[in-house]
Amino acid sequence: KLPAKTVNGNFYTHDTINQQFENGHYLFLYLCEKELRQEWNVRSNIPFDNRDRKNQQIKYTLIRYLSSKNLSKDSVGIWKLNNKDIENIENGYANYLYADNFSMKGRIYLIIWQLDKYFNDHYADRQTISQRAVYMKIAWKIIKDNIWIGVGSGDVQELTKLYFKKTKSGLSPEYENTVHNQFMYEFVALGIWGGIGFIFIFFYPYFKLKLWNDYLFNAFFLIITLSFFAEFLFETQLGVSFFSVFYALLIFKEEKTIQ
Repeated sequence: KLPAKTVNGNFYTHDTINQQFENGHYLFLYLCEKELRQEWNVRSNIPFDNRDRKNQQIKYTLIRYLSSKNLSKDSVGIWKLNNKDIENIENGYANYLYADNFSMKGRIYLIIWQLDKYFNDHYADRQTISQRAVYMKIAWKIIKDNIWIGVGSGDVQELTKLYFKKTKSGLSPEYENTVHNQFMYEFVALGIWGGIGFIFIFFYPYFKLKLWNDYLFNAFFLIITLSFFAEFLFETQLGVSFFSVFYALLIFKEEKTIQ
């Protein structure tokens, strides 16, 4: 029993088949694009048919933002937004939760939204979390095809590009990248034996020297290990330098005892 018209007498569009939602509210119900265009152009200096400051179509940013606040996508919804909301939309925030950079709820929701978008709509372009899922999928295919000796440490980037062309991942060329996981990267480059060897060399000193008793080394080692699951740390000069300097300082530091 959805209303046919807005308070101004214009017809709504209710897409009851499209299952996209924002904060639990369906995107394409209570939608009157005529009123959105008219009232948005009154409230904002960025025209309705232009792009926001993140280079996204602003009308879709607006629709998602209104849905996130459970507002109708018409003139009434537009005028229930305050000036801060208008600024958020112009800056490319598609959900009011994202505007607070220190909101844990907003960050968690963004991760869930991106994964939902990827697994249900197979869309990962311009989505940080979803892109990493695509990178891991591509890396796993390369590992299976080159399982014993890998592709070589200098050919990972080139081979990854070729696999992107074969699989039609849906990512724009500028977002095609190698897997953001150091452990998987080594399996791609060195194969199964090289990957196992890397893991052994990385963890052996920790257990051999019983470094779990050193809280400072523990903190450093935990940071490095966790970063391996999110980045290819050893493929950047900064990452190699950070690891080398602090690993050497912490593992070879003098033990002082109190007399």
